[in-house]
Amino acid sequence: MGKEKFISKRERPDPVFLPFDYASHKENKVTLMKAELAALKCLRILENLKRLQDEKGKLKRELQHMLSSSVKDFEKATNEMPLINNMREIKRVEETKTADFSQPYEEKLRAMESTGTDTTALGKELSIIQEKLKKLSNYQ
Repeated sequence: MGKEKFISKRERPDPVFLPFDYASHKENKVTLMKAELAALKCLRILENLKRLQDEKGKLKRELQHMLSSSVKDFEKATNEMPLINNMREIKRVEETKTADFSQPYEEKLRAMESTGTDTTALGKELSIIQEKLKKLSNYQ
Protein backbone atom coordinates (compact mmCIF):
# COMPACT_ATOMS: atom_id res chain seq x y z
CA MET A 1 0.00 0.00 0.00
CA GLY A 2 0.90 3.61 -0.23
CA LYS A 3 2.30 5.82 2.37
CA GLU A 4 -0.35 7.12 4.65
CA LYS A 5 0.23 10.07 6.84
CA PHE A 6 -1.16 9.75 10.33
CA ILE A 7 -1.86 12.86 12.28
CA SER A 8 -1.54 12.31 15.93
CA LYS A 9 -3.85 13.92 18.43
CA ARG A 10 -1.07 16.14 19.55
CA GLU A 11 -0.32 17.38 16.07
CA ARG A 12 -3.22 19.35 14.68
CA PRO A 13 -3.23 21.43 11.56
CA ASP A 14 -3.19 25.17 11.97
CA PRO A 15 -6.69 26.67 12.25
CA VAL A 16 -7.90 28.98 9.51
CA PHE A 17 -8.68 32.52 10.58
CA LEU A 18 -11.29 34.46 8.66
CA PRO A 19 -11.78 38.18 9.06
CA PHE A 20 -14.98 38.97 10.98
CA ASP A 21 -17.10 42.04 10.31
CA TYR A 22 -19.53 42.38 13.20
CA ALA A 23 -21.94 44.82 11.51
CA SER A 24 -22.47 42.67 8.41
CA HIS A 25 -22.73 39.56 10.57
CA LYS A 26 -25.41 41.22 12.68
CA GLU A 27 -27.31 42.36 9.56
CA ASN A 28 -27.14 38.87 8.07
CA LYS A 29 -28.35 37.37 11.35
CA VAL A 30 -31.33 39.80 11.41
CA THR A 31 -32.17 38.97 7.79
CA LEU A 32 -32.01 35.25 8.55
CA MET A 33 -34.30 35.64 11.58
CA LYS A 34 -36.79 37.66 9.50
CA ALA A 35 -36.81 34.90 6.89
CA GLU A 36 -37.44 32.28 9.60
CA LEU A 37 -40.27 34.39 11.00
CA ALA A 38 -41.85 34.73 7.53
CA ALA A 39 -41.57 30.96 7.07
CA LEU A 40 -43.31 30.39 10.42
CA LYS A 41 -46.10 32.77 9.42
CA CYS A 42 -46.53 30.87 6.16
CA LEU A 43 -46.70 27.57 8.04
CA ARG A 44 -49.34 29.00 10.38
CA ILE A 45 -51.38 30.19 7.39
CA LEU A 46 -51.08 26.77 5.76
CA GLU A 47 -52.25 25.06 8.96
CA ASN A 48 -55.26 27.39 9.16
CA LEU A 49 -56.09 26.70 5.51
CA LYS A 50 -55.91 22.96 6.09
CA ARG A 51 -58.14 23.25 9.16
CA LEU A 52 -60.65 25.37 7.23
CA GLN A 53 -60.66 22.89 4.34
CA ASP A 54 -61.36 20.05 6.77
CA GLU A 55 -64.16 22.05 8.38
CA LYS A 56 -65.57 22.92 4.95
CA GLY A 57 -65.63 19.23 4.00
CA LYS A 58 -67.32 18.34 7.28
CA LEU A 59 -69.97 21.03 6.83
CA LYS A 60 -70.50 19.99 3.22
CA ARG A 61 -71.12 16.38 4.27
CA GLU A 62 -73.47 17.58 7.01
CA LEU A 63 -75.38 19.75 4.52
CA GLN A 64 -75.72 16.85 2.09
CA HIS A 65 -77.00 14.63 4.89
CA MET A 66 -79.54 17.25 5.99
CA LEU A 67 -80.70 17.85 2.41
CA SER A 68 -81.17 14.15 1.77
CA SER A 69 -83.11 13.71 5.02
CA SER A 70 -85.32 16.71 4.22
CA VAL A 71 -85.99 15.34 0.73
CA LYS A 72 -86.96 11.98 2.29
CA ASP A 73 -89.24 13.75 4.79
CA PHE A 74 -90.84 15.77 1.99
CA GLU A 75 -91.46 12.66 -0.09
CA LYS A 76 -92.90 10.90 2.96
CA ALA A 77 -95.22 13.84 3.65
CA THR A 78 -96.43 14.01 0.05
CA ASN A 79 -97.07 10.27 0.03
CA GLU A 80 -99.09 10.49 3.26
CA MET A 81 -101.25 13.43 2.11
CA PRO A 82 -104.82 12.45 1.36
CA LEU A 83 -106.15 12.78 -2.15
CA ILE A 84 -109.41 14.65 -2.69
CA ASN A 85 -111.61 12.65 -4.98
CA ASN A 86 -114.74 14.72 -4.65
CA MET A 87 -114.66 18.22 -6.20
CA ARG A 88 -117.72 19.26 -4.18
CA GLU A 89 -115.60 19.30 -1.03
CA ILE A 90 -113.19 21.77 -2.62
CA LYS A 91 -116.03 24.09 -3.63
CA ARG A 92 -117.53 23.85 -0.16
CA VAL A 93 -114.22 24.89 1.39
CA GLU A 94 -113.92 27.83 -1.02
CA GLU A 95 -117.44 29.03 -0.22
CA THR A 96 -116.96 29.21 3.56
CA LYS A 97 -117.29 32.68 4.97
CA THR A 98 -114.26 34.40 6.36
CA ALA A 99 -114.34 36.42 9.56
CA ASP A 100 -114.77 40.16 9.23
CA PHE A 101 -111.59 41.86 10.43
CA SER A 102 -112.35 45.21 8.87
CA GLN A 103 -113.45 46.78 12.18
CA PRO A 104 -110.67 47.87 14.48
CA TYR A 105 -110.24 45.82 17.62
CA GLU A 106 -111.13 48.70 19.96
CA GLU A 107 -114.46 49.30 18.21
CA LYS A 108 -115.37 45.66 18.75
CA LEU A 109 -114.52 45.97 22.43
CA ARG A 110 -116.67 49.10 22.75
CA ALA A 111 -119.55 47.36 21.05
CA MET A 112 -119.23 44.45 23.45
CA GLU A 113 -119.09 46.79 26.45
CA SER A 114 -122.13 48.78 25.33
CA THR A 115 -124.25 45.67 24.82
CA GLY A 116 -123.05 44.18 28.08
CA THR A 117 -122.61 40.75 26.53
CA ASP A 118 -119.18 40.22 28.02
CA THR A 119 -119.93 39.94 31.75
CA THR A 120 -117.82 36.90 32.49
CA ALA A 121 -114.82 37.11 34.80
CA LEU A 122 -112.49 36.62 31.87
CA GLY A 123 -114.14 39.46 29.96
CA LYS A 124 -113.84 41.79 32.93
CA GLU A 125 -110.19 40.89 33.37
CA LEU A 126 -109.55 41.52 29.68
CA SER A 127 -111.19 44.94 29.91
CA ILE A 128 -109.01 45.84 32.91
CA ILE A 129 -105.89 44.78 31.02
CA GLN A 130 -107.05 46.79 28.01
CA GLU A 131 -107.48 49.91 30.17
CA LYS A 132 -103.99 49.45 31.63
CA LEU A 133 -102.55 49.13 28.13
CA LYS A 134 -104.31 52.34 27.08
CA LYS A 135 -102.86 54.17 30.11
CA LEU A 136 -99.38 52.88 29.26
CA SER A 137 -99.68 53.94 25.63
CA ASN A 138 -100.87 57.41 26.72
CA TYR A 139 -97.97 57.63 29.20
CA GLN A 140 -95.39 57.06 26.47
